Amino acid sequence: MTDKLFTDFFRSKVVLVTGGTGSIGSEIVHALLKFPIKQVRIFSRDEYKQCMLEREFKDLPPGR
Repeated sequence: MTDKLFTDFFRSKVVLVTGGTGSIGSEIVHALLKFPIKQVRIFSRDEYKQCMLEREFKDLPPGR
């Protein structure tokens, strides 16, 4: 898929990433944040990694 296809597909959608704090899941989250997604929801059983990922994303500029 090209970036345009991804952009059109994910535009204004809410996306749930299960296992979002794992090695693959966190890379998926980072990749998704490049597109105009309304919201990315992350589900994980690891509370510590959730907190660490949240801190990382708080450092991002608004809108990304």
